[in-house]
Amino acid sequence: MQVSFENKQYTQTIICGILATATRITGLALIPTFLFIAWRKKLSVMAYFTAFASGGGTFLYSFYCWFYFNDPIAFITVQHTEWQRKRGIDWEGWGRMLAEITIGGKNWAAGNLVDIWHPLLFILIIVIAFGLWFYRAFIPKVYFDYSLCSLFFLLWLLVGDPLLNTLSILGGLVLLWCSRKRLSLIVYVYGLCGLGLLLSSGGTISLNRLAYGVVSLSIALGVTVSRSPRWGYFILAFFSLLLVTFSLRFAQHEWVAILP
Repeated sequence: MQVSFENKQYTQTIICGILATATRITGLALIPTFLFIAWRKKLSVMAYFTAFASGGGTFLYSFYCWFYFNDPIAFITVQHTEWQRKRGIDWEGWGRMLAEITIGGKNWAAGNLVDIWHPLLFILIIVIAFGLWFYRAFIPKVYFDYSLCSLFFLLWLLVGDPLLNTLSILGGLVLLWCSRKRLSLIVYVYGLCGLGLLLSSGGTISLNRLAYGVVSLSIALGVTVSRSPRWGYFILAFFSLLLVTFSLRFAQHEWVAILP
């Protein structure tokens, strides 16, 4: 879709855009992305029309919801009623996830320190990571990389899903910013718009799964780890482990994401 829009193949872009917005809410980020690119590069009126027409999948589904449920945004309404999503950024949800990462879910739920090991282990991991970064000039790169990978793995074992949810959005923003010079403008802008859409979705449920649909993150991650094959191997192994664990949890009818 990126190539077709940049090559001014607007008919193909509209078709792909309709399919994208009909299947995934993050496809709506295509509209502001195409509008920005059309304005930035001073494209023709057809480019602006393509930007709006690419949202045809959502518009058609809204018409369907209006016709059958008398509510054109029924797919949004049900999210707020069934899943208790808020309007705008879910500050409470983000505060809860950050608290679960730093002090632990048990301590946050109890309102006091019932599990002292979680915050102590978290502080220990952060201190070791800071020490490695501060003295990285004196540490062979292979040991430095493996040490950071091991610390991240230990942090994931300690925290779990809240860490993945937080990294998917906040870490994704940092990843896009750091790799912005190596990404095309349309990939970079779409990534920002997609993450901004998820950040303002009013909830923190399944953000890691939804962020996976923002293809710009995969491109940025690939561009970044291409400079360090060791990190690429670690990420590939870690994602494979996630695939196995998520599959097992799904097969056991367990929730494969963080709950509110």
